[in-house]
Amino acid sequence: MCESAGVTGRNPPPLRTCALLFAAALAVRAALLLSGDPSAAPVEDERGYAAVARAVAEGRGFELSLPDVFPGAAPRTSFRAPLWPAVLAPVAALGGGEAAFRWTASVIGAACAPLLFVALQRTTLARFAWIPAAALALWPTQTYTSVRILSEPLATALTLGALATADSRGGSLRRGALLGLAVLARPAALPAAALVCLATPGWGRRALAFAACAAAVAPWVARNASIHGRPLLTTNSGVTLVGGNSAAALAAAHPGKWVGPDAVYAGDADAPDLGMWGWSGLGEAGSDRRFSADAVAWISAHPADAATLAAWKAVRFVDPDTRSGKADAGAKRLLGWLTWFPAILLAGAGLAVALRRDRSLLPMAALLGGTFVTCLVFYADARMRSPAEPAVLAFATAGALALLRVPRPEVR
Repeated sequence: MCESAGVTGRNPPPLRTCALLFAAALAVRAALLLSGDPSAAPVEDERGYAAVARAVAEGRGFELSLPDVFPGAAPRTSFRAPLWPAVLAPVAALGGGEAAFRWTASVIGAACAPLLFVALQRTTLARFAWIPAAALALWPTQTYTSVRILSEPLATALTLGALATADSRGGSLRRGALLGLAVLARPAALPAAALVCLATPGWGRRALAFAACAAAVAPWVARNASIHGRPLLTTNSGVTLVGGNSAAALAAAHPGKWVGPDAVYAGDADAPDLGMWGWSGLGEAGSDRRFSADAVAWISAHPADAATLAAWKAVRFVDPDTRSGKADAGAKRLLGWLTWFPAILLAGAGLAVALRRDRSLLPMAALLGGTFVTCLVFYADARMRSPAEPAVLAFATAGALALLRVPRPEVR
């Protein structure tokens, strides 16, 4: 990638710089991983990805079964997007456990730094691309998600790979295909993928990017339609939507974050008996549809409250304090003010300049805007906004250069 992704008229990105960025990013992730127990039992969303990966390795398809959490419940077939479990399945087939899963995530997460460096070679930031790439290598949120069994690092790497492709017909096809794979890794990437396709220059190349993205996603959607009777990406979209669009989400101590079904349906005689999985009587697709319908019904019945909640989500997107309720909340708050706060301020200045006169950063703006849209629709926290962090760091660099009045070259 580093040898071949240069812009016409420019030297290709130095392989040495890419290697140094990757090594630095991997060293930080390895240090964090080894500071704890890499083989610790998976928690929260990690459990689902690990379980589906093992199911794929054992030939049971994308089946999710958690008998200790939902005893007697039918396994879910489409609750998690397929690509991350598919990547982990060979590791599981070779006997790898949680530690091997986390090392895999760390390597993929470390690749995001050089990929950002390559993507920025096509912009006015080419000479300074090492700055946001080095920041991404060390960035706390990116490092943290990379040492867990989560899909964010894979989706981010694929998105940055898409941004690093050339603006040619073949490059547009590769861009769209990589964006489609990012959606299959993490469906929340769909708005960003659509906007990045839209930011591809030229109507013909733009159409190719959209077509390739749709072609990558279509087999999985068709598979789900054959199983559930309707096209869908995952059957956890509904519970994610209602957790961010409900009276409980607005009444929470920190509105704009996600709340679980136990809070959304507190006191409801027809509360879901399977928690996030929904209602045993409705089944997988029926529960997803019910969750989504309840969210839409609440928004329709309470438009002013929904608008207020959306405003809180926008606040959460830029808030350096994640308002975490966990034991490490203090450390997260400190890191947020030390990193996210200056980055988002500088990014605002850089974005203002770029939108006026720098079309080379338009795909980065699309990544940022698409992630913001996702947060407005669902909820905003550090994990949900993390795919936008490469773009924020790029615009923060542009903002710092503008404030320092450092000239940037034109992109030919």
